[in-house]
Amino acid sequence: MRNMKQIALRLTLTALLAPTLLFADEPSDDPAIAIARKHLNQLANGEFDAFYQASSRQVQNAMTPKQLGEIWQSLVTSHGEYQGESAAALTRRDTYAIVAFSCAFKKSNVNITITIDKNEKVAGLFFSPAESTIPYESPAYVDASRFTERPVTLAADRKFPLPGTLTMPNGDGPFPGVVLVHGSGPNDRDESIGPNKPFKDIAHGLASRGIAVLRYDKRTYKFADVMETESITIDTEVVDDAVAAGQLLMAQHGIDRRAVFVVGHSLGATAAPRIAQRDSNLAGIIMLAPAARPLHELVGDQLEYIAQVDGTVTTAEERQIQSAQQTIKRLTNGTWKQKDVLLGTPASYWAGLSVMKPVETAQGLSQAMLILHGGRDYQVNEKDHSIWVQQLADKKNVTVKHFAAMDHLFRRGSGETRPETYMEPGHVDGGVVEYVANWIDAHAAKINARD
Repeated sequence: MRNMKQIALRLTLTALLAPTLLFADEPSDDPAIAIARKHLNQLANGEFDAFYQASSRQVQNAMTPKQLGEIWQSLVTSHGEYQGESAAALTRRDTYAIVAFSCAFKKSNVNITITIDKNEKVAGLFFSPAESTIPYESPAYVDASRFTERPVTLAADRKFPLPGTLTMPNGDGPFPGVVLVHGSGPNDRDESIGPNKPFKDIAHGLASRGIAVLRYDKRTYKFADVMETESITIDTEVVDDAVAAGQLLMAQHGIDRRAVFVVGHSLGATAAPRIAQRDSNLAGIIMLAPAARPLHELVGDQLEYIAQVDGTVTTAEERQIQSAQQTIKRLTNGTWKQKDVLLGTPASYWAGLSVMKPVETAQGLSQAMLILHGGRDYQVNEKDHSIWVQQLADKKNVTVKHFAAMDHLFRRGSGETRPETYMEPGHVDGGVVEYVANWIDAHAAKINARD
């Protein structure tokens, strides 16, 4: 299990981490569960040196006790104080025992998975929000009688065939189409977060309006246990699969291959110009909450916002912010080594992000671009929106739109958004879906009018 050489991505990088873990029926008194529980308690009690000493050499090479403490504190900052474990489940793979704990924090629940190797050492650690028990209900703007769905398989890399869903409007077509590209973290095809499934909202909403949609499980969601995460980059995690998805959609019967667009969200939106640069056959890109600044700058803003949103910045939060700012300074100055893990993320990933300049890339594109931001989005905030407006104001192929009442998931609301807000059920706003659909229809019509 080569991925056990690295620790999971830092939670503060995204509010869109995959919530799904598979719980198998194994004996609850299995010794592996007791071993993993002991290490979970070490994390909860702040015994990071002890956890480090009980870890495999690979894990020790990937993460220091201090960095482990920073990641745990980020959990507490985002989800509240740790309350305890409520359930444990065991699966086995090769010589590894994988123990998934359902853990309660003050604001929301989190799944914490600890992998134990044959020597009873910690070989992996992974965090993800707990799966919601609230059933998904379609938003009012969806008309399920107007489309059908079928499974597809995306294979940008033969080692990582990704299951997906093609949502096709009823009729002969040809229909314009979009590929949905996830935000950061190991997302499923619906970009599930708590009870929310924003990509399912968008797919069904657009298909109700006569636009085909392809969505797929992210590579780091489907194959986290076999990927070489120490060498992961923005291309291998996001861009390669998005380009392949666009080509797959163009090849489908009933699709207007000249009117295929990418709809990216958050990190997927930030990577959209790079995707369009790689595939000139794309008609355009729709960017939902794209960053304009380097992502490590956004992490600093997020930490400060989360710490103060409740009106009090604790000593622990202040320490975490100061520690993160030191790491952010290293990332800004480029003073890190290839094997470093920075903000819980492999250095190779930061290296890839450092050369991804979304605004500069967008300035050189000829495809149509739609850029949307929400006024209640603390993850990609007004600083980024202003940069996009200022830098692309003179480009006739660009439309920039600001929705004051929307959060990072483009759900309508009021007041300050908090991390726990993502655990409240809601839907991508119907007005946003309609705006995107109208924009796609208008550009598809322009393309067809050229004939």
